[in-house]
Amino acid sequence: MPRQTYSRFSSCATDLVHFLYLLSIPVISVVGLLYLIFSKLTVVKFATFGAIIGSWFLVFLVVVSVDILVRNKQKEEVDQLITCRTNLLIGSGSACLISWIPRIAVCFATQKFGYEDAILCYLIFVCIPTISLIWCAFIAYNKPVCEVLYNKNDILLWLVFTINFFLFLITISIEIRYDWYEDSRRVIWTQIGFFPISTACMLEFGQVWSGRLRLTGVEQISMKEKRATERSDPVENDREMTPASTSKGFILECKICMFDFNDVKIPRILKECGHSLCEECANVLLSRTNDQYLFCPFCQKLTIVNGKANTLPKNYTITELFDEKKKLNKMN
Repeated sequence: MPRQTYSRFSSCATDLVHFLYLLSIPVISVVGLLYLIFSKLTVVKFATFGAIIGSWFLVFLVVVSVDILVRNKQKEEVDQLITCRTNLLIGSGSACLISWIPRIAVCFATQKFGYEDAILCYLIFVCIPTISLIWCAFIAYNKPVCEVLYNKNDILLWLVFTINFFLFLITISIEIRYDWYEDSRRVIWTQIGFFPISTACMLEFGQVWSGRLRLTGVEQISMKEKRATERSDPVENDREMTPASTSKGFILECKICMFDFNDVKIPRILKECGHSLCEECANVLLSRTNDQYLFCPFCQKLTIVNGKANTLPKNYTITELFDEKKKLNKMN
């Protein structure tokens, strides 16, 4: 199985989007305060201002409480990658949902509804700081520990982007039904303003959910394991391994339990990284996560399984080699 190459640019791009929205908070706060001071004072404006300040405190308490609750629950979790995956799913998933609130609400807050400016202002001033706070608590805090993997040839990456882009076009097209110019302009600018953060959160959630992440600063694989893995690589095996190498004492064994591969210890390939291990060892690893996923013992990359190890692809190159080895042993 050919090794996949991953792009650090895409991972940095999503973090850059979050960072830019974080920097926008003081800017919009100053602009909003100046508008409140120098514009005509009304009860609605003061009520909106008070609701925004109150919501900030409430959001802060909720996010901090959830963060403390999650960390206390994870104290006994020994697998750092599971902890990281959970936090990233919470952060990117909740931030994505919140980023869609203004985009949906603006489609219904029309001139006929009334107080549409106050409602939209409230949502913008509350949602952006909330997304940034969630990013700091659950995503940025865990990024030094684990890395989300992006591959430009990954169909999931383009599928998520395409879905989000079409939703963007659909919500923009809604403005055509409005008779008021202000309504149309409000819808368009709100969609443009929240499209980048919605896309970034959706992309990150999709990548993490599908298991495309790994620990950073972890030695990916020792030289001995690397040589063994290269031997079990289906592509390189076709070129480099021959029955002659088997006859010279080549050992086809699982690098976890150190038992030879055979009809019981069937070699299974981890789809996300290409490393191989026996079916029994894979089932042991899967039992720790209720047969949902496992982490490669060599590179700590996550592979979603949702079943027993026999659903993983078989390494037929290794199977053919130990069959050939059995034939050679019988001949000798």
